[in-house]
Amino acid sequence: MTTIKQLLDAPVGYRTGGFVYQVKHTHKMTEHPVTAKNAWHWTHTVTLTDGKDEIKADIVLEKNRKFCNGNDVKVIVCEIIAESEGGYGKKLLVHEHKLITQTADEYEAEKRGIPQTPAKAIPNKWDIIGRGKVKHGLLCAFMEGQQRFPKIAELKVLAKLADWVMSKEDKYEG
Repeated sequence: MTTIKQLLDAPVGYRTGGFVYQVKHTHKMTEHPVTAKNAWHWTHTVTLTDGKDEIKADIVLEKNRKFCNGNDVKVIVCEIIAESEGGYGKKLLVHEHKLITQTADEYEAEKRGIPQTPAKAIPNKWDIIGRGKVKHGLLCAFMEGQQRFPKIAELKVLAKLADWVMSKEDKYEG
């Protein structure tokens, strides 16, 4: 495995890859115009660590996707560049990468208790709105028919019924 110390000792222009580092700090997102020189739209400046040393890195992104502290990033292709215009210090320009841990959006969803599934990480807002309308309709129908507000046990049955209405199942097992 290539250590950050080895990268800092390498000359500017050195290209390498195939290692995993952790994001210690996130810095700024920068939007770039697409030109013949660069085909990307964004770079996210972060500080990467191997547990011992640190290096700043500009990670090239095709879309605006933020990293968060603690992300593990597999660096596939990168090169050493000068950190400033004057050539002082070095940093990585990561051309290709793979995110091993969650993005900032996934982290926020996890904090709020939204279950993460590969097919649909965050529920579509129209699914949530539609479910609310179904529950409202079922509650209104119950109250109109019974002329009273439902008891807790009846609310649980209505919730199961709403689940059934929103699912693709043909049989109701309540």
